[in-house]
Amino acid sequence: MKGLPVLHNGARVDVGAGANLGADVGVAFDAELGPAPPWAHQPTVEWQVVGQCNYDCSYCIQSKKHRVGIPADAALRGAIAFFARLPTEAGPWEIKTTGGEPFSFRGFLDVVVNGLMDDTPHRLSTLTNLSAPPATLRRFAARTRGRLSVVSSSLHLEHTEVSAFLQRLDVLRDAVDDEVRIVVNCVLVPDRLAASRSSAESGRPR
Repeated sequence: MKGLPVLHNGARVDVGAGANLGADVGVAFDAELGPAPPWAHQPTVEWQVVGQCNYDCSYCIQSKKHRVGIPADAALRGAIAFFARLPTEAGPWEIKTTGGEPFSFRGFLDVVVNGLMDDTPHRLSTLTNLSAPPATLRRFAARTRGRLSVVSSSLHLEHTEVSAFLQRLDVLRDAVDDEVRIVVNCVLVPDRLAASRSSAESGRPR
């Protein structure tokens, strides 16, 4: 079986391909300037939890034929069981969930989030188009309390309006812990530049 690419202390390794996950990667350090690149990072797994997406953006980097598919609950639980066995001598890992759109299928909250919170010590980050209803975003925030690191929220102006996106963004920011990083990104499409600029100017600072 091909290994799962991950970052361990900033170095790419293949989980399942015989990699020694317990080995630390040395980082040069200067007493005055601090650590030199490559900096030590929290061990990280990027997990594409679902293929399908509720958007069909013209500029999507994934071809339409690959933006399909919902994994079986058993497959999701198998992945979570694997993550639970990752070495934690250096602390918990960050599990970064992507898609598709993670919130587009029931299993994201019911199986993925619940499983990671209940059965592993790891932290969670996610990439989302922030199309989920406010009640779902509040449930996500409550379930990941104390364990959520980053939410990368993508504004896709082909499928939503700036005002609607910002309303959901406010719901999320009010619901999560203060230390959670919320990053907003937007693909700059030539005929939507004015709307993109408006969204940047309209967002309230946290």
